[in-house]
Amino acid sequence: MSVTVPHINSVIVAGRCTHDPSVKYSDTGMAYCDFQLGTTTRRFEGNKPCHRDSYVQVTGMGPTAEFIGRHLRRGTPIIVTGQLHEVTWRGTGGRLLRRVKVLADAIERLEIDSGAVSESHPGTAESDGATDVGPASCPGADDSPAEPPEPPA
Repeated sequence: MSVTVPHINSVIVAGRCTHDPSVKYSDTGMAYCDFQLGTTTRRFEGNKPCHRDSYVQVTGMGPTAEFIGRHLRRGTPIIVTGQLHEVTWRGTGGRLLRRVKVLADAIERLEIDSGAVSESHPGTAESDGATDVGPASCPGADDSPAEPPEPPA
C-alpha cells in the first residue's frame, strides 16, 4: 500500500517581536526584513503551571517587509502566516550549519484589550507593557540545543 503525502508547507505562529525590525534593500531594490518572534507555550506539570519560551526567525520580503518596518516594534503582538524555509551555511572549520525560519506571507498586528485578542486597526502598534521573557520554568526546558550562530549576510 502506498501513501501519498501532500506537498504542504504552511505555518501560523503568534507572539511578540523581540526587537525593532529594520528594513534593508537588496542590490536589485527588493525590500527584506529579518526579525525574531518570541512565543510562550503554557501547560501544566501535574497541578503546577509552567511555560517554555521559543524564538522563531521570520523574514518578510517586498511589501511585507515594508509593512514590518513601518508597523512593528519590540513587544508588538502579531500573528505570522508563512512557509518554513531552511537556510544553510558553512561555519568555522567548514561545518555545515542549518536554521529553519519562516518566510512571511502575511502578518497581522494584534491588540490586547482586557485579555481579549483582536485584529488591530491600521497605524503604528503600541506596546502594552511587554517585558523581556524570562527563562523557562518547565522541567527539562533547559535541554534545548544552543542557538547556532547567525548566517552570513
